[in-house]
Amino acid sequence: MNGAGRGRNRPVIVPPEILNAPLRRPGGGTGDSFQSAQPFNSKPEYKMMHISTPPSPMGRPADLKLSQMLSKLDLIFAGKIEDLVIYRVLSVYFKEADSQIYFDAMMEAIFKNMLLDPSNAVPICKYLYILSRDQSKGHSIRSTFYKYLQNYYNDKYTIWKNQGNDCFKNFVNFFAAATHHNRNVFIAPFHELVNAILEFAFILSSCLDSYAEIKLYSLLVIRYSQYTSMPNSKEEIPDINVNMQKFQEVKNAARLKLSRGTCKDPKSTLWLMMVLESNCSHPVAQTFYTEGLGKEDVNNFQTDVLNIQLPREDFKMFDISHIESILTLV
Repeated sequence: MNGAGRGRNRPVIVPPEILNAPLRRPGGGTGDSFQSAQPFNSKPEYKMMHISTPPSPMGRPADLKLSQMLSKLDLIFAGKIEDLVIYRVLSVYFKEADSQIYFDAMMEAIFKNMLLDPSNAVPICKYLYILSRDQSKGHSIRSTFYKYLQNYYNDKYTIWKNQGNDCFKNFVNFFAAATHHNRNVFIAPFHELVNAILEFAFILSSCLDSYAEIKLYSLLVIRYSQYTSMPNSKEEIPDINVNMQKFQEVKNAARLKLSRGTCKDPKSTLWLMMVLESNCSHPVAQTFYTEGLGKEDVNNFQTDVLNIQLPREDFKMFDISHIESILTLV
């Protein structure tokens, strides 16, 4: 894939009201300890792909605390682990974070590690959404998350050029998880994020050699179709400017792949068939593909089975009654 020279217009994928909301101290009210989120067209506050050097043992107490807290996050970046373990790691960090620097460091660690291994991307995004519903500090983690998501999206071709295809596709996987799971799953994502999903599908449509590439491409196309027919926060069908010409161009990659008979396995064929069935007006008939793909893959598109496990005693800590039907209290 060779696209490093594109993407110079740096589109905004998150509404300004989310990005520019003033961040408040954990106790409530605005204050000096939390900086206001900067618009994404301003100069980023961090260098792309920068990996901070941990402070020395003789550093300031604040540096030592941050270093110790970040070291505890390493567990969720060491390969696939149980969802509740991820929740406990993130929630402990969240409770101990007492200034904006901790949220920035948390997101930098999450995003740079997702480029290497996105295997825990889905539960991480689910639980970041749960934490964002905390009435004291939730707005801070929400704004910081979207700030980093925007910055990394703007730098997607830099990732592609400097880090390679694997890191780029890992980021796309994480972006898809962020769009799908870091939200109220009963309403459509921000329309800017929906359009970004189509852009990623367009990029990937030129490289459908492996099963993983076909699955990721198909996931993006099907979700784009799904999002454009979902209600928004006002319970109305969102006014998304569906780019049908580009949508059909993206789907043509599936038609071409199938017509050439070059799919290496039956599952790839099923994914591409789901792409062709997507039309931005009604959901894909997923039940026809359950037997061939398996319930886990098909569940990626069924909102009512996007299960989130949560300790029962923590339920009242967050404003999450709107997604109670997809919670499993344990």
